[in-house]
Order: sequence, then C-alpha cells, then structure tokens
Amino acid sequence: MNILGISGSSMSPAACLMIDGQLKSCVEEERFVREKVARGRLPINAIRYCLNSQGLKMGDIDDIALAWDCAKYPEYMGEFLRSQEDIYPKKGILYRENEAQILKRYTPSIYLSNLNKALNAANLETIKELTYFDHHKSHAASSYYNSGFDRSLIFIMDGSGEDRATTIWLGEGERLTEIREFKLPHSLGRAYSSITEFLGFRAYTDEGKVMGLAPYGRFDGKIDQALRRLIIIKDNGDYEINPDLMYYGNHTYNERFTDELAGLLGEPRRVIHKNEPIKEHYKNIAWSVQNLLEEVVSGLVRRYIKESGVRNVCVGGGVAMNCKMNGVISKMSEVDGFFVHPASHDGGVCIGSAILSQKRLTPSINIKKTTHSYYGSSYEIDQIKDVLKYAKLTYKEESNPAPIIAQYLKEGKVAALFQGRMEIGPRALGNRSILASPLLSDTKQLLNNHVKGREDWRPFCPSILEEYGEQYFEALKNPWYMAVAVKVKGDKAGLIPSAVHVDGTARPQFVRRVDNPLFWEIINEFYKITGVPVIINTSFNIMGEPIINTPQEAVRCFYSTGIDILLMERFILMK
Repeated sequence: MNILGISGSSMSPAACLMIDGQLKSCVEEERFVREKVARGRLPINAIRYCLNSQGLKMGDIDDIALAWDCAKYPEYMGEFLRSQEDIYPKKGILYRENEAQILKRYTPSIYLSNLNKALNAANLETIKELTYFDHHKSHAASSYYNSGFDRSLIFIMDGSGEDRATTIWLGEGERLTEIREFKLPHSLGRAYSSITEFLGFRAYTDEGKVMGLAPYGRFDGKIDQALRRLIIIKDNGDYEINPDLMYYGNHTYNERFTDELAGLLGEPRRVIHKNEPIKEHYKNIAWSVQNLLEEVVSGLVRRYIKESGVRNVCVGGGVAMNCKMNGVISKMSEVDGFFVHPASHDGGVCIGSAILSQKRLTPSINIKKTTHSYYGSSYEIDQIKDVLKYAKLTYKEESNPAPIIAQYLKEGKVAALFQGRMEIGPRALGNRSILASPLLSDTKQLLNNHVKGREDWRPFCPSILEEYGEQYFEALKNPWYMAVAVKVKGDKAGLIPSAVHVDGTARPQFVRRVDNPLFWEIINEFYKITGVPVIINTSFNIMGEPIINTPQEAVRCFYSTGIDILLMERFILMK
C-alpha cells in the first residue's frame, strides 16, 4: 500500500511517502525552493522527491492524504466565520479579506485544481482526487502513533487547523479519541506569534527567538497583568484568548496585534540592526509570554491527567516546537512518559495524514515508533565528487574522517557535516550540521557572528553520546531531537559553557551509534581527546535560510561563512 501524505499551502508545506505502514521519505518544500517555511506554496518538489526516492510514479500511489479537511470549505467554515461576527463585531476589513481568501483556497475543487496546475507545470502526473483529514487529528496521529506508547494523552496546539486552535486527544491502542477542543479565536499559537511581532521578530518563523530571549527577562507585574488580558487563564485550567488585542480593532503598528495591545504594553520594538541592545522591558515581555504559555499548557496537562488517569503525554502542532515549554511538561511529577515528534510542526503533519489513510485502508497495520529523523534527500559519493570537481576545489578523501574532525574541533575550529539523508524538522541532528567545541566560552559568539549571522545572544544546542547523557543533563524524557530543554547538571555546566543557556538549560540531542554511526564516531573521538562527550551542533545554514539540501548549497555556505572545515561523506575541504 503506497500512501502519499501532503500538507500545504500555508506554512511549511511538505510531503511524505509511506509504504505498508513504514515511512520511507519525508521532506519540506522549503529545502528545494530555498525560502524559509515556503509560505503559500504547494509541496510540488517534495512530492517529486518522495516519488523518485522509491522509484514510483503518481499512478502507483493508492491514496493521497491531505492534512487539512477541505470538506469543511466553504459551507461549514463560511458559517463558522460568520458566527464569529456576532460574537466579535469589531472584525476589520483586513481579516474579512483574509478569511475570504482562505475560504476560496481550501474549497475542494479549487485546491485540487491549483495542485494539478502546479503538478503539471512541474511535469508531474496530475491527480483525480484527494482524501482529506482533519488537521489536528493528523498532528495527533503523527505524535501518538510514532511515540511507542500504548496509551497516552495528546495535546495539539498551533495557529489553527480549520476552525480549531487546541485539541486534546486520548490514544488507546490503535484508537484516537478527541476529548476536548478550543476553537478559534482561542489560539495559543497566534497569541504567541502576536508577541513575536510586537518584539520586532517575524511570526511563524521567529517564535524560537522569543523563547530564547525569555530567560534574559524577569517577572514584571505590570507586563504580567497586561498579558493576562491577552491570555486569560480560568480557575478550572481552561483558557481564552482575547481577540480584541490581536484581531479586532485598529492596527497602526502591525496586522497581528491591535493598538489596544500596544496601549497595554507600550511602544512595539522596532529592529534596525539584529544586534542592537534589547531593552529590559522587551526582555520582560518575552519572559512573561513564555511563562504564561507554560502555565496554560501545564495546567491543561495536569487537569486531564487527573481526569483520565493517563500519565503519558504527547504534544504536537507548531506550539510543540517550544522546547522550554516541553521541558516544563516533561519534568512534571504527574507525567511518566513524554514524546514530541522531531517534526511536530506543519512540516511533519503530512506523516499524520498518511498514517490515518493507512489505518483507514488497512486497520490492522502497525506503525513503528520513531527512532530517528533521517528521511530526506541524500547524495551518492560520485555526485558529491562531481560537484567538487566542477567547482575546481581541492579536497582530501579520508576513509576514517572522525578523528580528523574531532581534532580540529578541539583546536577551536568550526566544522560542517554533510552526510546521509537530510533530517526532517527544523533541527539538524548530525547530517546537515555545523559543529564546534562546547569547551570554549567564546564559541557562541564565534558561531553567531562569523558563521550563522544570528543575534549574538541566541544559544546553541549540545549533541552528546547517549551513553553519557544522564551524567550531564537532568529530567531526561525524549532527548533525541533537541526538542526538550532541560537543566545541565551543576558539575558539568562549567565544562561546556557554550552549550548552556543563560538559565542553565540546554536542548540536548542524545546520539545513538545505531542511528548515526559517523556522527557518533566524531563525538566519541572528541571525547577521547578532551574527556567531554559533547559537541555543539547547529543547523547547516545561515539565519533566515532553510537547512542546506544539496552538495552545491553545502559548498556555497562553506565558502561564504566562517566555517573552517567541511566534511562531505568522506571528502574533507579546508580553508
């Protein structure tokens, strides 16, 4: 049974291919078109890759599963949006126009027509029909069926999926049951994004910057009071979002928040240069919105664990990319097991729709637990060599490159690693990675200022041999994907200063030899010569660009940044 899962055309369009219940390929469109999150695109290049990776054509596909329920459009969603007019009469023309566009875009005949036009333009076979799956249920399926749990609560939180913003599910065996929903406008994702824009960053791209900035702030009673008018927490643990502060009213500064919110929080931050000083006021806003998110979600988790007696927790949707929130949930005393998919955002929701399709067609199919994230494109040795020769580059071929890379890292050099299949999700986990030593206190500044081009206060993540993880980090649950922020143990923090954030936390990746032999060997060789089984690992790209995909992109990034060494499979390039 060949199932093609797809998502798009809003943020992070992607495609995956599942054959007889096994995920074979998955990749985001952004990696091909080189636009971060590929806003408004359809996953045409991703579809082409998935088919080609298994030698299939569109006619070989048994079902095409879209992770969006277009059957709700335009009638149901039109009526839902009209009903919001009665509740929130101050809706402006901007939102009416946007809603009209969405109603049109997801109308089944229009969506299929647009998809077929794009497929035809790419010289791919067109399709006759799509199978639609609820967006949040697709997220829930991706989270639960890949977790390895037999029984779990699943919390899905994002900007929106059709008319829903948050849903809570119970997974039992092969069954998913929805037990609670929060409809629009009560979106935690959109509320967090509104503050992202208020702080001078870009919504649906830079929320991680707000999360990273939050520990530099502190509690401010006035700010806390103001934001509690945006995110309203009820006594029973429920929450509401006040749309008058985001959607309805005058928008002098930004389309994602109203003048009323600016009246509560003061003048929005304007960014002229990425490293200009950030006022304490804005740091405190970041702290407060992060704290409120954690308070809301931990309250929901606590309530539904108490009501259900189920102590395993999965989280999914774009909000589940918030590693600090995940860390708070994972260490709650009520939580026994915790799982977040490495592609919990919309770039991985196509996996969920493919699973739901597979289970609809073959109910007895078994979905295996996710153990790695390497489902993207890869390149043969000869393809890489051809790129190097074409560019007239000097390189060395090494049968055992790990000790060489480790030695350069020990000397304070920065290395890039291009090998195997590209990762899914926003984290590079050893196949499209930039590596550095965590032992030096200035590594963070070196990477931010001379390699990544990021704000100089942003942290970097450590990758550690799984065998030593418990010696360095506390409260370990789901530590393989840099998706959970945890405390670094006190006696170890001083050993890896550039891998520890200002609040004493890190987002570790535990590396298993079986999953990534070469990456494991590099860290192990570094351990042999330093006594520390940890290296810094960040995505192979610069700020504002997707993770690199091809050998050509790897070479271009290497020579346009401060990276010292590039390892492409067994080929080493030096500056």
